Amino acid sequence: MKVEWIKELETGFVTLDNQHRELFYRINKLFDGCSAGSDCTGYNESVQKMLEYMEEYAIIHLNTEEHLMLKYSLPHVHKHFNEHSEFRENITYLKKILDSEGVTPNYIKQIKSMIADWLVQHIMSTDKELCGFLKAKNLTFIGE
Repeated sequence: MKVEWIKELETGFVTLDNQHRELFYRINKLFDGCSAGSDCTGYNESVQKMLEYMEEYAIIHLNTEEHLMLKYSLPHVHKHFNEHSEFRENITYLKKILDSEGVTPNYIKQIKSMIADWLVQHIMSTDKELCGFLKAKNLTFIGE
């Protein structure tokens, strides 16, 4: 089980694309060690570290996007904010399940659905919309 970075996921903003690639790397590193259908015993610490990274990502990356949306008055900003809230809630939920049940093959499937698949869909639709809007405003660099 892998999450493949493909050219179609590029937003045209190097900072955002590099952050997205790092997320893919972290997720795939976890999937390399524990794939759905295998014995995932002993992967609690690896999953915990990945979820902690995702929380940090939510603070840094998602806040960066949200700042840009507000600064440049993105239409439908609440849709994008709601998706970010969903991501944060997914992380919280996965941490609770990890604490109570540990890592299982089904848990890895949940990570794929709630983190990896969510991320691909979000980049392909909502982030691309944001970046298209920013490019139309002649913004070509996003610094943090």
